[in-house]
Amino acid sequence: LWLNDYLETYNIPYIASSKAALDNESDKNKAKKLIIKAKVKTADFFITTPKEHQNESSIPISFPLFIKPVKGGDSRGIDANSIVYNFSSFKKKVLEIKKKYNLSSLVETYLSGREYSVGIFQDSIDGSLRAMPVEIIIKKNINGHCILDFNVKKNDEETVIAVTDIKIFNKLSKLAKNSFKALGAKSLGRIDIKMNHLGVPYFMEANLMPGLRTGYFYRSCMLNLDMNYDDMIYSIANTGLSSHKLN
Repeated sequence: LWLNDYLETYNIPYIASSKAALDNESDKNKAKKLIIKAKVKTADFFITTPKEHQNESSIPISFPLFIKPVKGGDSRGIDANSIVYNFSSFKKKVLEIKKKYNLSSLVETYLSGREYSVGIFQDSIDGSLRAMPVEIIIKKNINGHCILDFNVKKNDEETVIAVTDIKIFNKLSKLAKNSFKALGAKSLGRIDIKMNHLGVPYFMEANLMPGLRTGYFYRSCMLNLDMNYDDMIYSIANTGLSSHKLN
């Protein structure tokens, strides 16, 4: 039994999105397909398992590639070896994900630009969306790459800052709002975005039930709305419970 579905059936207000939207978000393959259908930019990708692609010529997109589990949050399965430049490294990472997590791999074009997360609040009165972008700055790893991997998140090694460039702010906000809508989300969420080497933003993934501690969603509220923790919790409750009548 999914609590949100039960509450939806009996028209009882609840916080965050429906099970259908959460399913859209949790399966990164499904999420990216919905994003593409909505004409939102996301990196070229394919799904694979060990031995599915037998040689380099069978890979449909060019190296370098970024490889991660098709499901799961908190950057699990992402590490210094997630960026691959050759077929040997590709096979090794795909096999590791299958053995460790028993999951297929999502393989996408590696984007080398800046990393962002955009908190989203849905207005409880008219359903409009408010975007709260922040930039995530990560130190270079042993390979010289800036990767928001599992250990970086676990050890809180990243720096989160406000987005002050209005053009970038607006681009991120538009992409995040369109992604939120494409996934069928409600109430609140977080959209992760990365730029390519030319500074073009792309949808990476979403979290429609963001953590309620002092993670990226809280920091997006704090840096954009000057909102303290108690006010964030109140806003989440108010937005989630009031916006139910909009659906």
